[in-house]
Parts: sequence; structure tokens; C-alpha cells
Amino acid sequence: MDASDSRDYFVMTRCTDESGSKPDPQMLTDILAYTQKKVSDAVFIGDSIYDIQMATKLGMTSIAVNYGTATSAELAAQQPTYQVDTPQALAKLLCA
Repeated sequence: MDASDSRDYFVMTRCTDESGSKPDPQMLTDILAYTQKKVSDAVFIGDSIYDIQMATKLGMTSIAVNYGTATSAELAAQQPTYQVDTPQALAKLLCA
């Protein structure tokens, strides 16, 4: 985050060293508790099947992005709420 100068875009982060390992949704519950938000107030964007599984276990809206670690078919099999092919499509979805 320091290298990309993106730290200011995030209120909080969680990784496996600080929380349960994906697909355990503890990372998400930690962030929701810290921000005092409900699951219905959040969306999880991920590029792996474990990301989508984590959001699904919590009942959180998920957006699978097809430009990361998993293939489009692998992500679709996890039944994300939404699935996009490009960063531009993700931005359009989030701003709709």
C-alpha cells in the first residue's frame, strides 16, 4: 500500500496473519465491526474462489473480477452476486 500510495483509500485492512484464513469470513467481520457497518452495507470484490466463498458464507454481496487469479468459469461456479471482466466494468457497476 505504501508503494502504490493507496493507504489513504482504506479505513482498515485484514490479512491471514491478523484473522482467519479464507474462506473463513473473520476478515470481513473484523472490518465490519471496526467500521460499525452491517453486511448489507458492504460489498466484497475478489479475484479468487476463496474470496467469493468468504463473502457467500457471510451473506455479503460479492463481485468477482475476471482479471485476477481465477478463471471466469471458476469464479462463476462460486455464484458471485456480480461478475465483471474489466476494471472499467467494475467502476461502472459500483457507480450505478
